[in-house]
This record gives sequence, structure tokens and C-alpha cells, in this order.
Amino acid sequence: MIGIFVQGLYKEGLTPIDVVALRVLGSALVLFPFLALCKWHLLKIRLRDLPFFAS
Repeated sequence: MIGIFVQGLYKEGLTPIDVVALRVLGSALVLFPFLALCKWHLLKIRLRDLPFFAS
């Protein structure tokens, strides 16, 4: 199913890495609001874990 849309994006001139970036962005835009509203505790980061998110 996804392959149908991907082929169209390739025809529009997007590269495979562009398509991956769009998929990741789309997923983040759907999942982040859900987590923020329903499971906000999953978004908490411990201070000692912060260096892992800096890179």
C-alpha cells in the first residue's frame, strides 16, 4: 500500500531519503500530540539521560 504512494513521490523527484524523512515527520506529527494528551509521562526525560538527546 505504501509503495503506491512512494512511487508517486519518486516521480515527483524526491529521493529515497526524502521519502524516509517525510514518513518520520508524519509519524512524529501524529504520535507526539497523542502522547502529549494521553500518555504525557512517556515524554518525560531524566536529567541524567539528557546527553543522549543532545547528539
